[in-house]
Amino acid sequence: MKSTIFIIIILLSQFSLFAQKDSTEKLSIQHGGGAGVYLSGGSHGPCLFTDYTIERGKSLISVGPLFNQDLFVGADHGVRRQTEGFNLTGGHCSYVLYPNDTKNTFNLFFQLDMAFFKNKIDAYNEYFHPYHLVLTQLNEKVLETTISYGFRINFLKRFYFNQSLGIGAIFINQKYLYEDETTRNSKGKSLTGLFKIGLGFRI
Repeated sequence: MKSTIFIIIILLSQFSLFAQKDSTEKLSIQHGGGAGVYLSGGSHGPCLFTDYTIERGKSLISVGPLFNQDLFVGADHGVRRQTEGFNLTGGHCSYVLYPNDTKNTFNLFFQLDMAFFKNKIDAYNEYFHPYHLVLTQLNEKVLETTISYGFRINFLKRFYFNQSLGIGAIFINQKYLYEDETTRNSKGKSLTGLFKIGLGFRI
């Protein structure tokens, strides 16, 4: 955990230096958007994202919602995914730094992501050890932050494909609801990974 915080601080200092350098130059701001697949420890499998982007010089900021399939607690007490539809489950924001700008067809980047998930997970009359009570619902709030390294491929002038892989920290707050209306709260934190792939465009 301490090493993750240290890495975040170092990268933020580098982002700040590049941002100050960009601010001394006359650079245009480009608006755009994107969509893709977001897979992390907090998403319980792949979910979909869309975002609005602002790009200036070597920096890009994006923000948008996350959509996930309905979840349920299985017989082994693990979280499983339904097979129908996608619903709004949270949001994310990202800061991307391109050390060598984005003018080339192929560009590498560093990425700092933050995501929030609020999951309402139904349980179908399964027993939850050690209480041996019938679990009816699990409410889960998840906050995660990750640092990634990735690449971007520009095509057709205003479009691009990007992919990144990273590691970070996840913070989970869970509330278990049982059939007899009793509750149990649980908090935890751990390391998490992130795989992100998508398409974007600039206006």
